[in-house]
Amino acid sequence: MASASSIQRGRLLDVNQALVDMLGHESRAELTQLNIALDVTLDRRQGAQLLAAYHRTGQVATRQMVWKRKVGRPLVVSVPG
Repeated sequence: MASASSIQRGRLLDVNQALVDMLGHESRAELTQLNIALDVTLDRRQGAQLLAAYHRTGQVATRQMVWKRKVGRPLVVSVPG
């Protein structure tokens, strides 16, 4: 199961290898340098909403989102709350 433990400054922290592989990145370090709203979610508004909810409450509600792989192809993901 792909996972990330938390978000800080708009970036995922402590991602696991399954998430790295799923999104097609070379390493955990590469993925954790990306901004969620700009580089990870296909729809920047969805990414901004995810970050706003996390900053407001420290968690996110379960939702389906479209993220993008490193090559830009869309990937539907379920973000657990």
